[in-house]
Formats: sequence, C-alpha cells, structure tokens
Amino acid sequence: DAAAVKLATAMRSPTAKLKELRCSGHSISAVGAAALGRAAGASTTLEILDAGDATLGDDGAQALALCFRCPSFKQLHLEAKGIGDAGVVSLAAALSEGLDRLDP
Repeated sequence: DAAAVKLATAMRSPTAKLKELRCSGHSISAVGAAALGRAAGASTTLEILDAGDATLGDDGAQALALCFRCPSFKQLHLEAKGIGDAGVVSLAAALSEGLDRLDP
C-alpha cells in the first residue's frame, strides 16, 4: 500500500498527465485503493484504471468509486476483486454518463 500511496501523491501533482493506470502484478488493499481513488477523482486526465491483482472487497470498491469524479474517466476494470453487493451498489451510485466500461 505504501507504493499506491506514493503513486497517488504523484498523480496529484499539477504536472501529472496520467491517462492510464494498470496495477497488474501489484497487491492493493482498501487503503491503497482509497488513496488511488481520491487521486483519480481529483485528476482531469485519467481515462482508465485497472485494479490489477488486488482483492479490494467492498471497501476498496467504494474507495475507487471516487474515480468517477474525474471528467475524462471512461473505464474501470475490477474483475474478480472480491466485491460484494455493497461495493457494487457504491459503484453503481457513482457512475457517470461518460463511462464506457465497468468490469466488476
């Protein structure tokens, strides 16, 4: 999670122009997801977030729902992340009209 928090800090830089974030091969818990969700939600350029190998559960899904605040955000990949009904409800409530793809 320390790496996810550092990455989230870098994403908040005024010069950051990240469009895609793929976390394959990295384990991210709800704590890391919360940091990334806040940073992604504050971004103006992020389009795609793939949570990679994380087992996020409902708390992580709720945290990543903040991504939908980013105006350019289009795809969130969350397949097989241990998300239950509460996490799916949080994601559905946060959906933006511009989202192209959601893989819960």
